[in-house]
Amino acid sequence: MGLTTISREALYDLVSTEPVRTIAQRMGVSDVWLKKCCSRADIPVPDRGYWAKLRAEKTACYELANSASGPSDLHATARRS
Repeated sequence: MGLTTISREALYDLVSTEPVRTIAQRMGVSDVWLKKCCSRADIPVPDRGYWAKLRAEKTACYELANSASGPSDLHATARRS
């Protein structure tokens, strides 16, 4: 298993552009675990259904507040595929 390190800013950019499940699969971690990491790092994550609403061209709200609190780097132990 390898250790994945991602900066808070990079993770913030990822979760604001694509679903957490997609990011988690690419990193080899659980989407629930990644969402908990975002919560601990004070990174806002869109609610369930946000990306589906965007695909359906419906109104979807998501707060993009990027506060400076939380750890600067997050570490993930990746699963073997």
